[in-house]
Amino acid sequence: MKYSEANNRVKDWDTSIRYSEIFTLGKRCVILRRPGGTILSMEEGSQRVTVKYQPQRTVPYEAIKLLHDLNETPAKERRDEKKYYVKVIPDDSDSYLNYCFVDKTFMIADKNDDKEYQTKFTKKEVDEWLKAQGDIAIDWDKALVEVRE
Repeated sequence: MKYSEANNRVKDWDTSIRYSEIFTLGKRCVILRRPGGTILSMEEGSQRVTVKYQPQRTVPYEAIKLLHDLNETPAKERRDEKKYYVKVIPDDSDSYLNYCFVDKTFMIADKNDDKEYQTKFTKKEVDEWLKAQGDIAIDWDKALVEVRE
């Protein structure tokens, strides 16, 4: 399971639990919180998931299962592939390549993803898909901007 998949699963839950990540001493720590404090945490490289006991409050099974599944995934496989924006016009703040899922066309716009537009691309998508489009005149060596999330 990827970190992003774990985060998306928590977002889909109908609970007050929130997903967060922090880095301590160079290690990623995944924390599941609800109002009042941390309920579960898992540190990269550790073989355990820590459950914080809170009287009169149960820890949902789905939360324990999520961190267990994440912990069972080898650390190298948890990270998502790097993604890039394609900056089309260097001096313009809103000139990124967007792919429209609805009409299957490209356009130049801001870098905000939504359900209809893709603005972030993996290196594989750039190499195998975008560069293969004969009608996109982009200097690929200068256009890729790594997404920092």
